[in-house]
Amino acid sequence: MRFKIFFYIIFSSTTMAVSARVRTDTNYIKPYPYNASAKTYLSSAFNSISITSKILPDSLGNTTITHEYQPDLKLVIGIGGSYENLALSVGLGLGLAENKLTYAFDFQTGYFGKRFVGDFYLLNYNGYYLTTTDDEGNKKRVFDPNISSLRIGAFGEYIFNAEKFSYRSSFNCSEKQVKSAGGFLLGLGLFYSVFNYDSLLDKSENIRQTIENYQIGPSVGYAYTFVFKNDFFTTLGASIGSNIDFCSTNGSNKFDNIQFQPYIQGRLALGYHKEDWSILCTTLSRGMRVVNKNDLSSIVFNDFGIKVSFFKRFNYEHRMLSKVSSLFDF
Repeated sequence: MRFKIFFYIIFSSTTMAVSARVRTDTNYIKPYPYNASAKTYLSSAFNSISITSKILPDSLGNTTITHEYQPDLKLVIGIGGSYENLALSVGLGLGLAENKLTYAFDFQTGYFGKRFVGDFYLLNYNGYYLTTTDDEGNKKRVFDPNISSLRIGAFGEYIFNAEKFSYRSSFNCSEKQVKSAGGFLLGLGLFYSVFNYDSLLDKSENIRQTIENYQIGPSVGYAYTFVFKNDFFTTLGASIGSNIDFCSTNGSNKFDNIQFQPYIQGRLALGYHKEDWSILCTTLSRGMRVVNKNDLSSIVFNDFGIKVSFFKRFNYEHRMLSKVSSLFDF
């Protein structure tokens, strides 16, 4: 119930209405003579959770121990389409691991408008692998079915200099950046997570820990597109923020562990545009930290996704879709 109320209040308070259209400088950004596109893509996500805990000094004098957990790796094959300001993609996940032991529900989507960009994700993983080293120095992967995570997040940014700089040119190929340009970014992130793991504080006994966590905070960043030889481009974007972290441990209703935690997010795009088609490789990475004061653990969630897409543009007329699309022209 707390979760539903929290996100209802946050999303309601951050809904924005944009009355002014972006006046595009056509010396920098040019529209294509097409209003629709179809695409096919391959993508994969690399997720990891690092837990660093303080321990009693060992024989080497170490006072911390770090374990890094990873789920099964999956490849997604998908198709999609766009019409003016609307876009939809669907994909089929294929497990690449031999045993495919991790249960995963991985939903991620993004919006690239003229002045606003946004990301939303819902990640639910049960079962992680831990890479350990035995007494002989050999590394092996051990599967732990008891480690699980649920993470929900929304992250939006306002683009300054949208008249000359286009994020959507680099990530959904709906227009073309013809001259190099960049812009500052001002963002807001909203995040919720539940994480179950075994404490590393006492090596002789596994102590189950459950963390429920809310984070909200602003961010600042900058993005720039380099255009070369007319049709080639690369885009780099990076944002850093500071979140207010409300944390509850082991089922307690008290969110008394309130701290400030860093958040980072980066984007990269490499592509080639022609008038009626584009080929594109994009990446999205983010990292955020949670601290459990019960067992002095620092938990870092790292996400990295990569996608290779091919776009084919064409013209299509649909009166109802045009009306709906006009609502998202910001």
